Amino acid sequence: MLHIQNLTVKFEQKKILRSINLDIPQQGVTAILGPSGTGKSSLMRTLTEWSDAGGKLPAWVVEGAIVTEPQNQPVKIGLVGQRPKLALASVQENLMSEWPLREQLTWQEQQSRLAAFLQDYGQQGLLEKLKTNLFDLPAAQKSIVAILSKVLAGYDMLLIDEPTAEMTEEEARPVLDLVRQLGQRMAVVLVTHSIAQAKDVADRVALMASGCVQEAGDAKAFFAAPSTEVGASFLRTGSCPEMAYEESEHDHDSDAAPELFTSNVSALHQADRGVAPDFSSGAMTEAFDPVAWAKSDEAKAKTEQVGPKGFNWMLKDMLAGTPLPGLLRDVNDDLQALKDAGITWLISLTEVPFDAKLAAPYGISCSAVSMPDMAAPTIEQAEKLCRFIEKKLTENEKIAVHCKGGQGRTGTVLGCYMIWQAQGMLTGKDALKVVRSVDRGWVQSIEQIEFLNQFADWVASQPGLSFTVSDKVVL
Repeated sequence: MLHIQNLTVKFEQKKILRSINLDIPQQGVTAILGPSGTGKSSLMRTLTEWSDAGGKLPAWVVEGAIVTEPQNQPVKIGLVGQRPKLALASVQENLMSEWPLREQLTWQEQQSRLAAFLQDYGQQGLLEKLKTNLFDLPAAQKSIVAILSKVLAGYDMLLIDEPTAEMTEEEARPVLDLVRQLGQRMAVVLVTHSIAQAKDVADRVALMASGCVQEAGDAKAFFAAPSTEVGASFLRTGSCPEMAYEESEHDHDSDAAPELFTSNVSALHQADRGVAPDFSSGAMTEAFDPVAWAKSDEAKAKTEQVGPKGFNWMLKDMLAGTPLPGLLRDVNDDLQALKDAGITWLISLTEVPFDAKLAAPYGISCSAVSMPDMAAPTIEQAEKLCRFIEKKLTENEKIAVHCKGGQGRTGTVLGCYMIWQAQGMLTGKDALKVVRSVDRGWVQSIEQIEFLNQFADWVASQPGLSFTVSDKVVL
C-alpha cells in the first residue's frame, strides 16, 4: 500500500498539486480521472522520481509525504508515459530492454522465458512478431509492448498514462484487457480521460480537478452515485468546474493558460511576409494570449500537418521541429518529406549528429549541437543556436530542428528561439505555452522547463545584448 499524504507540488512559484491525499493498494487498478491540465501527469512524475530516488521526495515537493505500508519498504515504480520511449529495434529487444535477468541467461533461456511470459499474459500473437521492428506494429501492440517491458523489468507498481490515446474503441480493447489482467497481480495506476474505460477496468477511482483530489474511492460506488457535486458533474459532462485563477490563490497546473503577455498578434507568425517575427518595442501594441491564439483558425492554418510524422511548424514555412529522420520509417522517405515541406537546413541536437551525407541529395544542409537525452542546452549553446537560426532565416533557409523523438530537446530550443525573438519580453513560462500550443509534447523534462526560465531571465537581464544578425556565427 502507498499512502500519499497532503502532497503539495510547487513549480515556478505556483502550486501544481495541492494537498493530494490518495491511497494506492498493492493490487488492483486505480484510475485517475479529470480534465486536462489538472496535474495528473505531474503526480505520476512525482511518484516516479520519489521511487527512483529511493524514497526521497523530489525538490519540487514543498509539503506532504509518501508513505509505504509496511513502513519504509521500497516500492519500485515504473512509468509508461503517453509517448513511451521505445527503441527503433525489434519487439524482442524492446521487451527485454530493462529485464534484469537478461545478462544472466543464455540466448535459449531468454527465448524460453520470454515465450512463457507472453503466453502467461495472453500475448501469443507477439510471439510471432519478436523479430519484427516495433514501429511496424499497430498502435495497440506498441502500447502493449511498452507496458509489458515494465512488467518484465520487475516493477512493483505501474503508472500508465493514457495508453489508448488516439485509438478506436476496438483498437483499445486488447490494451485495456492487459491493464485489467495486470491489476489482478499488482498495483496499477491508470491515467485516462475516458469515463467508459475507467468504468470498464478500474477497481478504485480518483477524480482530480484544480490540482486536488476531489473524490476517491471504490469505482463501482463512484460510477453509481458519486459523493460530491464535482464527481456528479464530471460523470454528466465529462468535465468539471475548475477554480478560477484568483480563487485557487494562483495555484494551477503547468498546462493551464499563461498570463497574458504584451505582443502584436501578427508578430509570432510574420512568415507570410517572409520575415522573422518582430517582437521589438514598436510592435508591442496589444494583449496576446498564446493559448487562445493556438486554438484559432489562423493558428490551425499556419501549423497544418506537412513533412514526416511528428513534424510541426513553429513558424510557418520558416522553422519547424521534427523527429530524427529514419526513427519512425525509412530515412529516405523522411528526408523526401522534409524536402517536400521546403526544409533546406537540419539542426541536430542528438549526441550523434545526423549524417549530412544522407541529407545532401535532398538539398538539405546540416548543423549540430550535441545534448544528452532529456537535457537542456547551456546558455552559451542556446545563444549560439538562436543567432544561427536567425542568420539562416534571414538567408531564406527553412529550418527543421530535431532530437531523437522531436520532443524534449527540440521543443526546448524552439522555445529558446521564441524567447530570443521577444528580446526580453517573453517569460520562460509563456514560451512553454507558445511551443506547447503547437505540440503538447515539446519540452519534456523539469530541467528543460527550468532552462526556459533561466534563458528568459538571462536575455531580459542583458540590456546591452545585441540581437543583430551576425555573419560570423556558426555551429
